Amino acid sequence: MNNYMKKTIISILKAIGLYKVYTEYKFKQLEKKNQKEDEKHFQPRLEFYSNIVSKGQLVYDVGANVGNRVNVLLAIGARVVAVEPQKNCIETLHKKFGDRIDVVGMGLGAEESEKDLYIADYSTISSMAEDWIESVKQSRFKQHNWEKKEKVKITTLDKLIEKFGLPQFCKIDVEGYEVEVLKGLHQPIPVISFEYTVPEQNQKLAECLRLCQSLSPDYLFNYSVGEGMVYELDNFIPFDSFIQHVATDGFIKTGFGDIYVKLSR
Repeated sequence: MNNYMKKTIISILKAIGLYKVYTEYKFKQLEKKNQKEDEKHFQPRLEFYSNIVSKGQLVYDVGANVGNRVNVLLAIGARVVAVEPQKNCIETLHKKFGDRIDVVGMGLGAEESEKDLYIADYSTISSMAEDWIESVKQSRFKQHNWEKKEKVKITTLDKLIEKFGLPQFCKIDVEGYEVEVLKGLHQPIPVISFEYTVPEQNQKLAECLRLCQSLSPDYLFNYSVGEGMVYELDNFIPFDSFIQHVATDGFIKTGFGDIYVKLSR
């Protein structure tokens, strides 16, 4: 189905008052798909994160969506703070995990404020980063749309640390808004991961790396590709070497994945 047909169908559904029913149906279908993906990836994620987090340690899942990482972190025995601004996803997190986790129904950024969240037809790619949306809808996500937006409250990592404490690990997956999230942090966290998208967001990736380096010169860097849950480099390497590595054609061809940043001491 091309974009014109999709927009036409959406316009008709809105006109006859069935668009909300349609979006709720789509969200339930996404939940079912995510559940199947969770089952498929559960064991590799468990083994991978068990090398980062131990029982009883605090973890922030920033961009928790419907909790596909929360399941794993709880299985390890971690204490989880799930940060997620999308209303449907917040409801799902409460329904799935109850009082086993703390849910922060807000976005994160450089300072406390309000921002427009652009809701995608696939909740995992909703974003507050307009430039990211413009870049990916011309390429990897051209079949999707971001037709709805809503105001969401923004807090910062610094504020979360004041309330919940310093986490052992902070996972950031916010669809192109990673720079703003890291700008709201002014102390090193032992392990941080954040999503990268290349070549669309080469400059933002470099800025994220510099922001981490500014927090501590003791940070070392590695990455995993896609959902591989495997480090691509044999060892974590210093900033200068890593910033050169992410500029190579070989890295840019990986497309997307997660950068892992950890304190060397």
